[in-house]
Amino acid sequence: MNKINKFLFYISLLTINFYILPQAKAEEYVYVEYPICEFDEKEGWNIREQKNVEATLTFQGDSNRLSRVAKLSYKFQLQKSEKGTIGIFAEKLQNIEFNKIESIKLWIKGNNTQDWIRVRIKDSSGEIITHQFHFRFNFDEWVFQEFIFNDKSLIAFAGDKNGEMDAPLYFYDIVIIGDTPHDEMPVFFDKMIVTGEISKKDADSLGVAPVQLPAINQKLNTQTELKISLEDIGSFEPIEINKIDKIKCFIENLTDEEKEITVN
Repeated sequence: MNKINKFLFYISLLTINFYILPQAKAEEYVYVEYPICEFDEKEGWNIREQKNVEATLTFQGDSNRLSRVAKLSYKFQLQKSEKGTIGIFAEKLQNIEFNKIESIKLWIKGNNTQDWIRVRIKDSSGEIITHQFHFRFNFDEWVFQEFIFNDKSLIAFAGDKNGEMDAPLYFYDIVIIGDTPHDEMPVFFDKMIVTGEISKKDADSLGVAPVQLPAINQKLNTQTELKISLEDIGSFEPIEINKIDKIKCFIENLTDEEKEITVN
C-alpha cells in the first residue's frame, strides 16, 4: 500500500469513528408542584440577615396543622427613615435545582400589618430575584399565600444583574421588611410548594410525580368575560366613572401584550 492509499485509509477510519460516537441526549424536564419543605428544625433553618431587629426562630406544634411549624418572633428597632429586615433560610433547600420557577406557595399566619413579606430565589449567576409586588400579612388564621415569579414583574440584584431567571434556579430565602418600629411580633410558617420545571432525573430521585400544565398556561381561543369594579375613595383627583370608556391592563398568563378593555 503506497503512502497516498495509507493516508486515505486513515482518513476513512477517523471519519467512521467520528460518526459512530454517541451524541449527548438533551435534558428532559417535567412540570411539578414540589413540596420543598415542611419548616421542620431538621431542615436546618437559620436567620440570614438582621438589620435593626431582634429575632428568634423556634419550632412548635400547631393544633391546626398536621406537622410542626416555624415561629419567627422579631422586633424592629428603627430610627426615623430606617428599615428593618429579617430573613430565614435553609441551606439544604438551596441544593434543589429548578429549570423554571413559576410560583412559590406557603402557609403563613401573622397579623403584622405594618410589615411586608417577600420570597426570594437565586439563579445560576448568583442573582437574587424576588417578585415585584410585596404582601402585607394580616392573617389571624392560616392562609395559603402564592408568590408569583413572572418575567414582567421581577426585582433583582447581585449576580449578573440582568433581571432574568437564568437556570438552574434555587429557593433562596424568605424576607420580612418593615419601616415602622414595633414590639415583638410572631409570624408562623408551614409547608412550602414550588411550582415549575425540574429535570426528570431529579424528579424521579425525589419521588415527585409530574403534573399537567394548568389550562390557564395554554393558549385560549375563546372569549373571556372580565368584570371590573371601580370605586372613588377620594385619595386623588375625583374619578368620573361614567366618562371612562377604556382601561389598559395586562392579564397574566392569558396574553403577552397590554390590551385595552372597553367598558360597557
